[in-house]
Amino acid sequence: MYVVGFYSPRQKSGVTEMALSVTRYLREEKKLSVAFVSNGILQNEPLSDGTIDRFATLPTRRQKQMLKKLKRVHDMVIYDVSTPDFSDQILELLPLADRVFVLKDDDTKFQELLYSILAFNKQFHPKTKDMVKYIHNDGYYLLPKEDRIGFTSPSDRNVKMTGEIIFQHYQIYKLHVYYVTRFNEIKKKLLNPPPELSLSQLAYENGLDFPKALLLELYVSLRKINGQPYPDIIDDLFPLFIQGNFSSLLEQFEQERALTGLRVSLNSNE
Repeated sequence: MYVVGFYSPRQKSGVTEMALSVTRYLREEKKLSVAFVSNGILQNEPLSDGTIDRFATLPTRRQKQMLKKLKRVHDMVIYDVSTPDFSDQILELLPLADRVFVLKDDDTKFQELLYSILAFNKQFHPKTKDMVKYIHNDGYYLLPKEDRIGFTSPSDRNVKMTGEIIFQHYQIYKLHVYYVTRFNEIKKKLLNPPPELSLSQLAYENGLDFPKALLLELYVSLRKINGQPYPDIIDDLFPLFIQGNFSSLLEQFEQERALTGLRVSLNSNE
C-alpha cells in the first residue's frame, strides 16, 4: 500500500477538495483501488469501507485496525489531513505517508522544517513508530528527501499533475515492495537451509551468481570459525552479496581471512 498525505498550514485552503479530486483521478484514469481517509467530516462524498471520515476522532487502536484492513484491500490510501492547527495529531498522521503534499504554501523553509519535524517525530514518537510498522516493512520513506514533500494547489491542472506524480512514485513503491519481499524470502531460506543442499547450492538456486554463491559459503565458514552466530552472519553478509560485485566481495573476504590467519575451504571445517 502506498500512502499519500495532503496537508495545509492554512485554514480553508481546499485540502479536502484537492485530495478528493486526486483520488477520483487515480481511480478513473489509472484504474487504481484508492481508499480515502479524512480527518474531517465529508459533506457530499458517500462513505464506504474505502471512504472514511472523522478519522482523527478514532482511538489509535482503531486507526491501526482500519489501516491494516485498507492495506490488504487497496492499492493506495489518500490521507486528507485537514486540521485547523498544527498538532500532535499531525505529527502522528503525516509520517505515515510515503509522499506529503502541502497546499498553498511554496515556502521551502516551511518544507524543510516540516520534514525535519516529521522525520524526528517518526523516529522517537512511540505512537508513530508503532503505526508505521503497519504501513511499511522497513519503516522508511522510499523517495529521496527532496521528493517526499511537495507543494500543489486545488486547480484542475494541478490535480492531473499531482496525480501523475503520485502514480509514478507508486510504481517505484511497488518495485520496492517486490524487492523487499523477494529479499526476505531468500534470506529466510538461507537461514534455514535444507540438509540435502549446501549453502552455495541453495544460494545459486535462488538467483545468486555461481561464483558469488561459492564465495558466500566460504565467507560463512570463515565467520563461523571466528565464532559469529550463523543468523548474524547471514544478516551481515547477504545484503552485501546482493548489492556488491564479486571482485570487491572477494577482496573483502581475503582481507578478513588475512587478519584472522585462518584457512577455509568448501571441504574443510578448520
